[in-house]
Amino acid sequence: MHTHLHEGKQSGDFLGQRREGFSTTIESLEKLVSKLHSYLYCGVTSIYDAGNVAPKLYYLRELERAGKIVSPRIFCAGWFVTCPGGHGSPLAAEISSLPADAKKLDNHLKERPDIVKITYDERNWATNPLIPILSKAVLKQIIDYCHSRNFRVTVHASNELRSREAIECGADSLAHTVIQSPITEEFADLVSTKRVPLATTLQIGESYPRLAEHPEFLDEPLYRDCISTKELEYLRSVEAPRQKTNRRAAWMKVMTPVLQENIRKIQEQRWQNSRRNGRHFRSRLYSRTRTPAGSGNLGLGHHNCRYQQRRHLLRKRIGIGGGKGRRASGSRRC
Repeated sequence: MHTHLHEGKQSGDFLGQRREGFSTTIESLEKLVSKLHSYLYCGVTSIYDAGNVAPKLYYLRELERAGKIVSPRIFCAGWFVTCPGGHGSPLAAEISSLPADAKKLDNHLKERPDIVKITYDERNWATNPLIPILSKAVLKQIIDYCHSRNFRVTVHASNELRSREAIECGADSLAHTVIQSPITEEFADLVSTKRVPLATTLQIGESYPRLAEHPEFLDEPLYRDCISTKELEYLRSVEAPRQKTNRRAAWMKVMTPVLQENIRKIQEQRWQNSRRNGRHFRSRLYSRTRTPAGSGNLGLGHHNCRYQQRRHLLRKRIGIGGGKGRRASGSRRC
């Protein structure tokens, strides 16, 4: 599954699109469907569009779910949700406060996005200038409003502070992993303990310098098969030279290893928590299943025996130990 894309994005023009920037002409539809076919060709059977010209994605999703096009399963967020002038605002439901702007949010939710995408990022990092951002109070109001109407919420944030605040406000997932700096152990534990899903989006940072320094990857079979000759030529002759002087690309090259280390820290913390929780569960299970015979705890002993019998039968079915007529160790007949 592709967990974070903006279908139809071209370098430099994506956030320049407007609400009228989608056509349902045969030509435009064929181009979009061709891109969807390329995902299937590469083995990707589900895609999640994390913010776009909403009518375009809703239209494609409708065609896919009706079986009218050959396509990966399509999940989408539709418009972004942000403050006026916030990240992604050209393609967003802009919310200043609730309940004053509740109608804007209702109009967005009527389209049934698969998940609501809120951007919570004032930028002011890499080469990005400072822009407006939702207040934490309004962020929580929006999340609570969406939850009350049975919509899950993902939040775009790029630093630890905003990511922490998003989790505190009830975000169901994070659209990115922190890239602006190394994360703290406390944050890794917070994400792990609360089991907050997040997209790594590693490919974003890796793609900038790769196109600038190693454009020959475009000659690989999958790229030749899935990208038109015109697009390939554009990437080689226009985009690759542009990325060589792109300071954002240089910043991404430096910070992508930091992002990788942040992902490693979170995964390591999740593994440690899993092991700790597993030992705790086994300890509780052991205390329940090793009740001595004659202890007087007949209800518990009966439970133990039934558990051991079910476990023994399951192990036999999948071929793990347990010969004919053999009882699981420690069990007793009921």
